[in-house]
Amino acid sequence: MAKIPALAFALALAAFVEPAFAQSSSRLYAGASLGSFDVSADDVDGNSLSAGILAGIAVSRFVDIELDVQLPTSTFTRSYVGVLESLAPPGSSIAEIERL
Repeated sequence: MAKIPALAFALALAAFVEPAFAQSSSRLYAGASLGSFDVSADDVDGNSLSAGILAGIAVSRFVDIELDVQLPTSTFTRSYVGVLESLAPPGSSIAEIERL
């Protein structure tokens, strides 16, 4: 329930926003970024420094369309450990082992 007043305040504030003096008058822009790349999915956890490039175009005073490509500086891998135990007697055929 507390999120509704905060959203209303943000929308009211956005209605009076003026462009900053430092904003470019050009509609196209490009840049570079550094950041952190975090992964937590499918038994792979970790983080790495990332570098990226971005480009965009201003559609209106308040809306931009932007493409941002981030590349982590290290590799994320997943490894498995498994133990196989067969209850088939020694000398069993593959079919017997698979059946048991």
